[in-house]
Amino acid sequence: METGIENEAFLVLGMHRSGTSVLTRTLNILGAQLPHNLMRPAKDNPLGFWESGTVMTLNDRLLFLLNRSWDDPKPLPTEWKRSPDVIPAIDDAQRLLCSEFDVAGGLVLKDPRISRLLPVWRHAFLSNGLSPVCLIACRNPLEVYRSLNARNGIDAEHAFSLWVSYVLEAEIETRGMRRALVHYDQFLNNWRDELSHAFTSVGIAIHQWPDDARARADAAIDQTSRHHEATCDEFLDHCDANSLIKDTYTTIRFDDALEHTERFDELRQRWRANWEAADPNPMTSGLHHVMPNSRALRDARHLREVSSLLKFSGEPDEADGALREQLLLNPGDPAIHQALSRVMEQLGRVGEAIDFARAAAELGADLSHPTHHLGTLLARHGQPAEAELALRKSIKLVDDVAAVHNLLSQVLNQLGRTEDAIAAARKTVELDPALPLAQHHLGVLLEQSGVYGEAETVIRTSIALNGRVPDFYQSLSRVLWHAGRMDEAIAAARKAIELDPDLPHAQHLLGALLEQSAAFDEAETAFRKSIALNGEVPGFHQSLSRVLWHAGRMNEAIAAARKAVDLAPNLPLAYYLLGVQLEQYGALDEAEGALKMAVELDGEVSRYKLAMNRVRKRLVDDLDRIDTERPPVGEA
Repeated sequence: METGIENEAFLVLGMHRSGTSVLTRTLNILGAQLPHNLMRPAKDNPLGFWESGTVMTLNDRLLFLLNRSWDDPKPLPTEWKRSPDVIPAIDDAQRLLCSEFDVAGGLVLKDPRISRLLPVWRHAFLSNGLSPVCLIACRNPLEVYRSLNARNGIDAEHAFSLWVSYVLEAEIETRGMRRALVHYDQFLNNWRDELSHAFTSVGIAIHQWPDDARARADAAIDQTSRHHEATCDEFLDHCDANSLIKDTYTTIRFDDALEHTERFDELRQRWRANWEAADPNPMTSGLHHVMPNSRALRDARHLREVSSLLKFSGEPDEADGALREQLLLNPGDPAIHQALSRVMEQLGRVGEAIDFARAAAELGADLSHPTHHLGTLLARHGQPAEAELALRKSIKLVDDVAAVHNLLSQVLNQLGRTEDAIAAARKTVELDPALPLAQHHLGVLLEQSGVYGEAETVIRTSIALNGRVPDFYQSLSRVLWHAGRMDEAIAAARKAIELDPDLPHAQHLLGALLEQSAAFDEAETAFRKSIALNGEVPGFHQSLSRVLWHAGRMNEAIAAARKAVDLAPNLPLAYYLLGVQLEQYGALDEAEGALKMAVELDGEVSRYKLAMNRVRKRLVDDLDRIDTERPPVGEA
């Protein structure tokens, strides 16, 4: 039975440790022929690499001629395709295809190095009458780093640099070819759906896979060893991942069809510009020499990486000891101080965490990420003024990191400098318009400044980028309320609750909107839900008190107002609400006491004084009436 791939020639691309082996093996089980000269399985890949040893040797030789190696992330020389060294390699690649495969179709060739040398192999395929389908395996860079570290001792910065180089070079070189992304985690969870999606995008008709092939593929994937798992947020929070790498991963996660070529062009320009600024010479970057060549270097690197893994696995005490041991060997290493800072914070020793962060920033004065870390730490622990200084220093060193501008905006907002905060938020969005949280933050700041029209536009952009965040709909609801569009505001609040029914503030917002629209019964229900979710917020009880008052249920209204006062004895508005309700109920003495407290807490609000004076006048009038009605002395 045909599966739809018997006549196709597949090229499996992607960074090392990204799932290229299991993808290749699955294609083989489904009918694609493997090369004859397969590499033997190894300890780090016991199920097999499923790639040609002779192809790998040719690629390594070509990279060597170009002053590169598989583990050097530096871009290839600009004119490498026209190099005299490359022309013989094209002929060699063409001959290898003929010798490694028996048929002209239904084959799969895999070597991660081809991601960087694709023009050579594309020419070889076309010369043999083959139009290859490129499947690019994509995996979370943090998982790739941990796998490379376990196998080769490569550190995080090196691994992330390799990942982004392989991804960006594969993207540009596959343009004009049939291509699709295959996400490693989704492939392991449901290889059939992931492959079907990829095949559909490259125009391969999907037929029924034979039962035995499906069973063998299931078994092969079940046996796949996945020792390293990480979430997207874990990677995005990693201190060694710069903005370019984070932006590339964010882009590739949400662009399965690789349609946003302008975005990839911009990323690739940044990638090349970073390398030209850091290492403009055409020779190797030297990063591959970072790989451990001696036992001492390997042991030191292992200790550092083990301490990092301990920190991630919830054993900060052990990480603390390992890092302090490493600090004795390398007292001037800012990365160790920064790692200790993170561990101290995890242990709740904030003062020490800040001290280590300051030391890291001083030792790495020419590096942006230690000062970024210091700024983040200070902002998180209530020191916004000093946090601003650290963040501005980080921006002075590297000004294209959206996350730093975003945090600076939040700090400036804490300091009450709304205009500066908006400017920093605009810079964040300019650097990365695809960040929904940054768009939302800018929208909230604009709302606070009364710029409701633009706020609505920006918040709707955040929803377009990620429509599953209830906070975005709450913000949109508030902006629409300001604009007097009550039906739309209520719909947005209901959407927030639909996404997360356990959000007390969303329930309260809906109640306030319904109260404003005179739907008092529904408002009461929403307010009671907000209180059930969090009964410690005085404003929730005040709102309930108002709708009960409107319904004429005075005893319940006063009880809710008293609860608000109990929860917030320093809140003048709570006393005011209780006072006017007691006044209407006729408990003038208690009303006077409550309103007197409101005035004492905030004497600048005229309505508090007016209400207190009104109650006092009623008390005096009552006394006068009593005196008038009392019979003269001596008369009975």
